[in-house]
Amino acid sequence: MGNRINRLAAVGALIGGLSAVGCDAVLDQTAEDLDLAITESTATVVADAVIRDLGHMYFGGGGMMGDFESSSAMTTTVSTTRTVTFFDADGLEQGEFDPVTTASIHIHVVSEGSADRNGWSGEFSRERDMVVSGLEGTETSRVWNGTGNASVVRSSQSDEFGTRTFDMTMDMTMEDVTRGLPRTEFPWPLSGTITRHVVVQIVNGPNGNETRELTVIVEFNGTQFASMTVNGETFDLDLAARQGERAHRNR
Repeated sequence: MGNRINRLAAVGALIGGLSAVGCDAVLDQTAEDLDLAITESTATVVADAVIRDLGHMYFGGGGMMGDFESSSAMTTTVSTTRTVTFFDADGLEQGEFDPVTTASIHIHVVSEGSADRNGWSGEFSRERDMVVSGLEGTETSRVWNGTGNASVVRSSQSDEFGTRTFDMTMDMTMEDVTRGLPRTEFPWPLSGTITRHVVVQIVNGPNGNETRELTVIVEFNGTQFASMTVNGETFDLDLAARQGERAHRNR
């Protein structure tokens, strides 16, 4: 374990700052090091995406709140389009939110933009299609389900290790993510999972251009630290991390 941590630290030092929109592969490292770098890169990108997922899960007074696509740690330009549709218990569409009769809400969010941090730049697009249910009557919790997709494009960058690029695409499934009420007492999801299937395109890697596929499962447990598994590697995901900060850590 100690040797693995040392190797991972070395890879982390070489690849520099991990970002919310991609991460570089180190060209002169071994296949094992590249695997570690890809796992770390994927963990970083998905951790950021999950925190943004939670940012779209705020609802109050008939309007959506919370779209944390920027922070002081990252220069970000984002365009977001959000469509909200209300339904009663019979599935009939309502013209506006009713605190008594509205049973579920369909939220469709499309975000796209660019980011620049620590010498790298990238472009991204994300789409989320979510339904929050359990709203009718007196609420003690709300349940979120949905799907989504994203693409992350990293511009090529050259340094002493060579020129390389990671591009990523992701499909997301959100299953029964339960949020307790009132939110002040239950700030973190009580249960449920968010699963992402990630395809990593490696450009100019040690084996040339290649594609890797990873599965990332985030499980919520009511605490600030969710469990995130990347192809069998388990991390703690800090749901309180600000955008631009490292949100995951090895167990």
